[in-house]
Amino acid sequence: MRLQSSIFMFLLASGLSGCGPFIPLDRSAPARLRMPPSHVNEERKAVDGGRLTVGRKQANGNGIPADKANDKKSGDSVKPQEPVIKQGLLIKVTVFAGGKKEVDEPFKRVSVGGIITLPLVGYIKVEGLTLRDLSAMLKTQYSAYLRDPSIDVDFVLETGDSAISPWGYITVLGRVKKPGRVNIPPTQDLTLSMAVQFAGGLDTSAKIYGIKISREKNGQTEQIEVDLQSVGSKGEVDSDIKLYPGDVVYVPERVF
Repeated sequence: MRLQSSIFMFLLASGLSGCGPFIPLDRSAPARLRMPPSHVNEERKAVDGGRLTVGRKQANGNGIPADKANDKKSGDSVKPQEPVIKQGLLIKVTVFAGGKKEVDEPFKRVSVGGIITLPLVGYIKVEGLTLRDLSAMLKTQYSAYLRDPSIDVDFVLETGDSAISPWGYITVLGRVKKPGRVNIPPTQDLTLSMAVQFAGGLDTSAKIYGIKISREKNGQTEQIEVDLQSVGSKGEVDSDIKLYPGDVVYVPERVF
């Protein structure tokens, strides 16, 4: 276990690369009156996972209020949204008809006005559309020229510091080697430890057990405090929470 912990901490520092305890309920009482045992509060104080504050509410490392941690219908979890086309993005468009490739546009940059130009149909306003929306629109328009066309559209991913991700980005600040923007990957599975790695890894003065994540939700700013050290030292992978577009990660400085 010590070896695994050492390897995990090394990867975070170099840039190469929880949930709270189970709380049994007193099921002898009526459902609406069930309360956790009296020792729960003491156990919660000992948890090393994250803490979320919205006014006076607190939550675990997953960003779910403690009183709704087991309620899947609470609606507190953030659901990934289907990305929309924005100006500056690259998309590819292919149109098939009769088993032949009639249109092949592998690199179409969306203009400032949110427009692309395609053979036969000309100017198309694409900004704000999803890929599904654009595919349906092009099928309708190309049907005037081709018999039963099949449309294939997708994003073209770019690399580099100036690249734009259709899935958005998060911001990493504080004691990391390369603070700034980190793009959300197509898999939309960016976690806190991954974001730190993409930001160049932790600085030598970073306070790894006091990382803060700010998240806008329903007009409020939630703040999640995470002990990332527990991910490696205790195997609490649930503390390595998933990040969403617009999140701001702040790694504080360790006081010597």
